[in-house]
Amino acid sequence: LSHEVANKSQIIQSSLDLLESSNLDNKQQILLNKANQAVEEGGRVIDMIRELRDMKTEELQAISINSLVKGVTKRKQALAQEKQITIETQFPKNNLKVRGGLLLEPLLSNLVENAIEHSGGSIIRVSCERCNPMIKLSVEDDGIGIPKETRNQIENQMLSQRIKNNNGLGLSLVKEIVELYEGSIEIKHSELGGTAVHVYLNCAEGT
Repeated sequence: LSHEVANKSQIIQSSLDLLESSNLDNKQQILLNKANQAVEEGGRVIDMIRELRDMKTEELQAISINSLVKGVTKRKQALAQEKQITIETQFPKNNLKVRGGLLLEPLLSNLVENAIEHSGGSIIRVSCERCNPMIKLSVEDDGIGIPKETRNQIENQMLSQRIKNNNGLGLSLVKEIVELYEGSIEIKHSELGGTAVHVYLNCAEGT
């Protein structure tokens, strides 16, 4: 299925490339740019679905959440600074480890980037804490937030434009990754005033 969708996307991209060489006015060029971006985002979703399919047989391992948070937030600092957003991190001194795999990094990266791009706030807090027998990984912001009725709908249907980043990874795919690692996800109102996305993952043995 993903192969067929990729072929259709390639046809669309070829048509857009032909339009690119046309004499477009400013409004038409803006629409063309949006269409190109949508095709690019669709390609990323296809790649993520393929990775997710391949990861179905992945052997879970102990992943350091502390290192994951440090690495992702460091890579997102430049983007946050462009938006005049401060990224805060909170985690215990002892190294927390969860049972997971390679998709944890893009999962957290996408949640952080989504908050940067769409929260409308000035502070993002990424934190982790032990909630036996789970580890809670949270991405919160002080932005516009999501109405309670909308949060309930998102949690029930796992469909949302708000929780969709510019890499095209919607919350439905985030949920797939979390469930692949035998965890869960919830959306709440943040004490910062905006939205909080909490991901619960199993503690690795011996931590």
